[in-house]
Amino acid sequence: MGEKMHIIAVVDDHPWFRKILVEIIKQHVPQCTVSLQAGNGKELINILSSGEYHLPELILLDLQMPFMNGYETMEYLMANYPQIKVMVLTLDQKEPPAWIVQKNNVVGWLYKNIEAPTLIDTIRGFFLMRT
Repeated sequence: MGEKMHIIAVVDDHPWFRKILVEIIKQHVPQCTVSLQAGNGKELINILSSGEYHLPELILLDLQMPFMNGYETMEYLMANYPQIKVMVLTLDQKEPPAWIVQKNNVVGWLYKNIEAPTLIDTIRGFFLMRT
């Protein structure tokens, strides 16, 4: 019997950054698959509401995006998909407001200048806590 495959989504307005994240996950976190990618919150919502994909357990979410930013996306997810957890990946070096983390199912807040092993360990740790 195989290990359960965990589903992740990546939402970031920089296609190259999404591609790098997907490759890191693919190579170093084999128990996870990136089932969907979006360039902003509005695109994510359209994909989720289409019903064409399995809902992700975890979304790696950028904060600064056009059309619907990370904060607005978190609010929408909490209201409509509270079972989906969010791990923020941001360039913004400010500490996250406590109300955002508590209210929006945020399980991690990482800065984009982290090293890949930190990201890998954080994702693995999230899924280990859930098993």
